[in-house]
Amino acid sequence: MAISILSAGVSTAGSEPQANTARDFVKLVSEGIDLINKFSDNLSQNARSLAVEIQNYTSYSLEKGGDHFDHGGFTAAFPPQQIEPFQVIAFGVSSNGLATGVNGSIDFVVEGGGLIRFGFDNPFVGTNGRYVRPDPLADSKVAVPSVISVGNDAHVRFSIYDKLGKGARRQEQWRSCHKCQQLFYDGHEFKGVCPAGGGHESTASFKYFAIFNANGSSRLQNDWRSCRKCQTLHYGAIPGACAAGGPHNSEQSFEYGVLFNAHPTPSRQLGWCSCNKCRALFYAPHGGRCAAGGQHDTYASFQYLLDFKV
Repeated sequence: MAISILSAGVSTAGSEPQANTARDFVKLVSEGIDLINKFSDNLSQNARSLAVEIQNYTSYSLEKGGDHFDHGGFTAAFPPQQIEPFQVIAFGVSSNGLATGVNGSIDFVVEGGGLIRFGFDNPFVGTNGRYVRPDPLADSKVAVPSVISVGNDAHVRFSIYDKLGKGARRQEQWRSCHKCQQLFYDGHEFKGVCPAGGGHESTASFKYFAIFNANGSSRLQNDWRSCRKCQTLHYGAIPGACAAGGPHNSEQSFEYGVLFNAHPTPSRQLGWCSCNKCRALFYAPHGGRCAAGGQHDTYASFQYLLDFKV
C-alpha cells in the first residue's frame, strides 16, 4: 500500500508573519515530499508505518536529542543529528511485530536552549495521532503546528516557525554576474554597475534567493544590504568600495541574512564569500572582478551558501 502523503499545502500557526514565511519558503514542502518518496516503498512493507517530516522555517539550527518508542522503531531512513536553518528532514518509523502499531517520539534541542518533543502514533487499532511538547524556553521561541494523514501507511508533518521578530522572508530575482561573479538584484530594469564595465549580466546564472527579516544565529549572518547604486548584496557592517564610485549606499534596503558554515544540498550552493576589499558577496570558485581593483579577496571570509533553483 502506498503512503498517504499529505498535500503540498503548508501548515502555519495562524499569524501573518508565519503565513508569509511559509509562502516564501514553499520549497521546503516539495523537498520534504521528494525525501519521503525516496524511501516510501520500503516503509510501506510493514503493518503500520509513518513518514515523519520536520520543516524548519527558522534561522535556528536544531540538534537531535533522545528518542523513545513504545512500539516499533526507525526504518527505511533515519533522522539526522542536526536540522539546519530553513531545511526540511524526513525519516521513517514502522511497527516491528504482529498486530502492533508504531508509537514513539523524538527530541530536538533548539539553538540557544529549549527542547521540543515530537510525538507520533499509528496504532494497529484506532486513529493516527501526533503531539508537540516544547519546554518553556522552546515555547517562548517557536510555534510548531502539525498535521497527520489517515491510513496504515501515513505521513505526519511538523512545521517550526519563529515567534520572535518579523518572520523570515525570502526574495527572488537575485542573480550572479558572469563578469564580476557578484550577487546582484535583477528585478529592476537598471542592472547596476559592474566592476568589469557596464551593467551586471546574468547569463547562465542560477535563480538565487535572498533571506531577509530573519533573526541572526550561528548559521545565519545578518547586516547584509543591497546597494542602490551597484545593485549588489554587500556586508553593511563594514564600508566597502562600490563599482559606481565611493562606498555602497544601502538606503531603503532590507536587512538580509546569509547562511554560512552550513552544509550544501541539491538546492543550496556552497562557495560564496565576502570580499575583504569591496564587501560584496561573490562566487569564489570563479574569481571575479573587484570594485576596489583586481580580483576579489577572500581573506577572513566565512563560507556562505545560497538557495537557488535552475
